[in-house]
Amino acid sequence: MEYKKTIGWQIFSHFKKWRIMGSMLFFDVLFFVSLFSGAKIFDIIFLQYETTIVGSIWGYLLFIVYFGWIVFAYSFFKYCTFDSLEQLASAQKKFEFNALWKFYVYNLIALSVLGIVLLAVIMFFSVSLVTVIKKPSMIIFYSVFLAGGYMFIQTSHAVFAKKKETLLKELPKETWKLLSLIRVRNWVGWNTCFLALLIIIYATFFFAVASLMQKASIDQSFMQIFYIVNAVIFAILVIISYLLIVWNRIYLFFVISNALEYSNLTKNIKR
Repeated sequence: MEYKKTIGWQIFSHFKKWRIMGSMLFFDVLFFVSLFSGAKIFDIIFLQYETTIVGSIWGYLLFIVYFGWIVFAYSFFKYCTFDSLEQLASAQKKFEFNALWKFYVYNLIALSVLGIVLLAVIMFFSVSLVTVIKKPSMIIFYSVFLAGGYMFIQTSHAVFAKKKETLLKELPKETWKLLSLIRVRNWVGWNTCFLALLIIIYATFFFAVASLMQKASIDQSFMQIFYIVNAVIFAILVIISYLLIVWNRIYLFFVISNALEYSNLTKNIKR
């Protein structure tokens, strides 16, 4: 069938490469462990010195250090996944950390800019607009901002993975150049289908749990089954969500890789 020829459908075939997918999962698990560890250390320091750091320069400094740690953990483990993505593309490249510092600085700048823009808009919404249109406006903005910000960051990471020699100031320009309408449309199309499927799955689980809850409220013997079913459904939703994140990661990597190869080929022909 025609849809099986699309790059979006072909990405699913890469999920069969369990060793590479397992290494990617390993890096993601380590990333979440590092986030949890960092949050725990931050909480311990905050609770112990709360009276000293609240409202002081030390509090802001602690927040900056914590933010820097989160970005570093994200940059390090995302950089490690580049090796897995290169293996999926069958690219025999030597994996090295020479460009990690540049990747970290880029993420630090990009995420800081996105955070500042988000805070500025939140402040605007808090003091402007009438109540009737504030809520729908905020929903629309957050949806567009999160989707746009996610795609820009992930696309720039794919560009960086393929062209680590690119200067930091050139990376956003290269990213915008590759974000053509057709690629955005295809990406949005696939994720719209995934979202619709997720809504259907969630609605099915919701009605099943609601029905079971009614029985559990009458008969206590159903209560244990109710808890088990909830735990299983939660695990299933987490797995599905993670698979969608991985699918998007691989999809953007391959689309950008193909676009860069086409761009390089075009330049060589013109020469």
